[in-house]
Amino acid sequence: MNNKEIKQGIELVCRTSAQIKDYYEKLVEALNNVPKSELKKCSDYYSSKSGVIVDLRKELVEFLKNGETLTVEILENLLNKHRNGKENQFRAYKQWF
Repeated sequence: MNNKEIKQGIELVCRTSAQIKDYYEKLVEALNNVPKSELKKCSDYYSSKSGVIVDLRKELVEFLKNGETLTVEILENLLNKHRNGKENQFRAYKQWF
């Protein structure tokens, strides 16, 4: 690899990181705008279910139902809390939310 290729690789990593950050910000914004009536439906749906992702979803729904405002940092902490020690199970899911 020459210097030009290394620089291009670093630029690609930076662009990808910015896209991921933007994705999380848009996701957080969308989740914060879910109507309470829809959160109630989600809560009812998940009430009798369990699983690594279902538990994440249930906690997130309750957080939002309580009128809390989600941030990217809170979302990342929530993801890490539910992923910790269950990484293989977590990877099996295509959609977390």
